[in-house]
Amino acid sequence: MTEDSNKNVELMRGEPETAIKKLAIPIIISMLLTASYNIIDGVWIVGLGQAAIAGIGFVNPIFMVLVGVSFGLGAGATSSISRFVGARNHEGANSSAAHSVVILAIASVLLTILLLALQKPILILYGACGQALSEGLKYGTPLFLGLT
Repeated sequence: MTEDSNKNVELMRGEPETAIKKLAIPIIISMLLTASYNIIDGVWIVGLGQAAIAGIGFVNPIFMVLVGVSFGLGAGATSSISRFVGARNHEGANSSAAHSVVILAIASVLLTILLLALQKPILILYGACGQALSEGLKYGTPLFLGLT
């Protein structure tokens, strides 16, 4: 093991509060960058008018649910692979990684199909109508196609 690896192991075995604080920093940065995605889109679209901004606002909750699902699947895959690596079972780690890639690929295809089929009813359920609905569909379609 390298010196950095030993420091990380000692961090995890030491004071739990310190370990949580140090491990939380990268997670917080990741979440802020993810949340900034829609803010940046809003800045770019502000010149297109209120309906375009409203369209983004209607799609944003769906996007955040997708982010949560992605984080959950990624954390589960990482946990599984890490346990195998920790047990020095490299064959199990490789198998877990391969299964994770397959599961994530299947989930992305299924979510893309599901969201493309249901985006209009979901946006209407959220209260989108008229031009805001149209703009939400224009924004959501490429966003959801990007899942695959």
